[in-house]
Amino acid sequence: MMSVQSHPKFLIIFSFLIFTDLSCASAEVNQDVFDQQPEVMDHDKFVARHKIVVSHDEASRLFKKLAQTSEDRTQNLLANAILKQWAQSHSDTAMLLLSRSTHAEKIGEKDLARKLVDDVVSLEPNWSEGFVYRARLRMAQKDIKGAITDLESALQLEPRRFDALELLGRLNEANGDQHKALEAYQKALEFLSANPQLLAQEQRLRFSLEQEKH
Repeated sequence: MMSVQSHPKFLIIFSFLIFTDLSCASAEVNQDVFDQQPEVMDHDKFVARHKIVVSHDEASRLFKKLAQTSEDRTQNLLANAILKQWAQSHSDTAMLLLSRSTHAEKIGEKDLARKLVDDVVSLEPNWSEGFVYRARLRMAQKDIKGAITDLESALQLEPRRFDALELLGRLNEANGDQHKALEAYQKALEFLSANPQLLAQEQRLRFSLEQEKH
């Protein structure tokens, strides 16, 4: 039987496989950051979600069911299933970078989180999830204009993104553009007609604009 010690070429290849880091797609990432306060449950959920095969047919099926119900709880369950579909990418690297960005944001490494999600958007410019996540980071950093731009990009890629529409409504309202905010809320309600928060936002803003006319 061959001895591992007697085959230096085998040792070189074996060592290379062990120490090669597939995450090098994002340069100069400090690995120590990801050793802080590990989010075990979040990582497990991410890995499980990663194994789900992206299926546009499945998303369409879920949207058909969504259109057939007016019950808030059922709509919420279907919406969550659709969000999981949107969270899939064909790129393992993009999924890994987004996972790391999420973790970096949770432990307070905001600059690193932003850098990683910028890499995601550059790597997968047709993946709406990257734009929506970056918009949320920009919102946290008070970059309203940048967040709006990202949400609009996400909606160009996937016009049915009700989560992006709701966020766009809030941001336009905060930016003083109530008409655009109302339009975004109403488009979101086309998919989530029973959502109490969306209904309250749309009704409040519509009433306010109607009062301004008188």
